[in-house]
Amino acid sequence: MKVKVNRQEFIEILSDLSIIIRDNPVRPIISGTKLIAHENNILEFKGTTLEMSMVAKIPALVEEPGEVVFKVPLVLEYIKLLEEENIDLEYKDGVIFIHRAEFSVFDTDDYPNIRQLNEGIKFNIDILDLLDGFEKVKMSAATSSDNVSINCIRMEYNENNIHFVATDTYRLAYFKLEANIEEEFGISIPLETVQAFLKIFKSYSGEVEFTIQDSYLQIQTDKITIFTRLIDSKFPDYKNILKNIPTDKKMEVNNEEFNNSLKKVLTVAKINMDTKDAAIFSFTGNKMTVIATSGRAKTTQKIDMIKDGGDFRASLNTRYVLDFTTKIKKNIIIYGINSSSMFVFKEVKNDNYYYILMPLALRE
Repeated sequence: MKVKVNRQEFIEILSDLSIIIRDNPVRPIISGTKLIAHENNILEFKGTTLEMSMVAKIPALVEEPGEVVFKVPLVLEYIKLLEEENIDLEYKDGVIFIHRAEFSVFDTDDYPNIRQLNEGIKFNIDILDLLDGFEKVKMSAATSSDNVSINCIRMEYNENNIHFVATDTYRLAYFKLEANIEEEFGISIPLETVQAFLKIFKSYSGEVEFTIQDSYLQIQTDKITIFTRLIDSKFPDYKNILKNIPTDKKMEVNNEEFNNSLKKVLTVAKINMDTKDAAIFSFTGNKMTVIATSGRAKTTQKIDMIKDGGDFRASLNTRYVLDFTTKIKKNIIIYGINSSSMFVFKEVKNDNYYYILMPLALRE
């Protein structure tokens, strides 16, 4: 194999592959990427964990077609140091040569086939809308794989809306996006896959093609295809939770003032080892008072608000609150009942985005 390729395009593809590929001591071959040089002057790259895979293609000058499997990190680090616009790659005698350096390779025969979907539910979606939906809810997904049913983002389509949902049982984020898709669906996408999507597609624009078949999802652009296994475990019944949003007590606060105050509170709350990130929220009259203490500091922040309903207090995780309120721009609406029932946060005049948070034990 012998090719000439644009260095920057090569760097970008290897950088994306490094997001997918993991070291695998049990099956070392999948610790590398498979590079195929085609006669039609296309370089094809493949990377997989077996649960998630990526295929990418870029143009190149192919003098001799062939294929090779190599580990990404060292090659990527090396070519980033080069200054040439185009670089030569040559594979011979069991070694890949790149600009006066040589790198060891794997046996290409051991590399697994990567499945690609041709049938199933298909639709196109604007990549920015997709990434926005993921970004709005991913903070609520469980980060541990101990419970795979919530270590994911739920994505459903019905009633002309795509619904994005995530929960770790302590909080839940919900966002809906208007869409027109021929078939209804409901899938749970692993959080690890979503995080890879967000990194790989962050600089893309335009539409991507979704394909859902059985327990698999494929997302495809003109240059990159990502394929992932979906989670089959049942996702919690979020619809009943959304149907029972409390409206007994309603508070409205200015977003900027609220966020600035909570950031100050968090500087103290985060160093309390007993109640890390927790603060007492008092809703009295038209003032919200937020208090955080630690062994070495205390802060009290007062925020103007408009309130319907009686006075009450509750303990909330300030970091969790900020995870939502820093994502919106307009005034914040807060619904609550008491110190032991769920709180609901939303943006004023926006019924497409909700954040539900359970309070902490209230300590005097």
